[in-house]
Amino acid sequence: MTLGALFAALACFVGLQAVFGVARPVQPSGTALIRASTLSPLEWRLHQRKHEGWYQRWLRPITLVWGARLHVRPARIDPLYLIQAGLDPEQLDGVEFRLMRLMSGLAGAVIAYAREWPQEEPEDELELALA
Repeated sequence: MTLGALFAALACFVGLQAVFGVARPVQPSGTALIRASTLSPLEWRLHQRKHEGWYQRWLRPITLVWGARLHVRPARIDPLYLIQAGLDPEQLDGVEFRLMRLMSGLAGAVIAYAREWPQEEPEDELELALA
C-alpha cells in the first residue's frame, strides 16, 4: 500500500511538473542572438545542454539505455499527433515512445500489485469499526 501511494505521488508530481513546470519560451533579445551566434560549436552544445528540461537530462538517457539493452523496435508515430500534443517530432523517436509505454505499464502493474498487498488484520473491535 505504501509503494502504491509512493508511485501515485510520483505520478502526480510528474504530471504537475509537466503542466506547470515548463518554462514558456521567451523571445531572445538581439544581444543574446549575437552572443549565441559567436559561440564555438563546443560552447553552443554546452549552452544547449544547460538549458535542457528534466526529460532531456534524466529520462531520455534512461530510455535510450533501456532501448539498447532490450533491443526494442521503434513504434510508428504520426508526427501530426506529436505536434498536436505540443512535442517536437525530431526529439521523440519510436524507441522512446515504446519504452515510455512499457515503463508506464510497469508502473501501473506495480501500483496494482501494491494495492492488493496483504494488510494487517484489525486486532480489536474499535479498529474493526474504524476500518
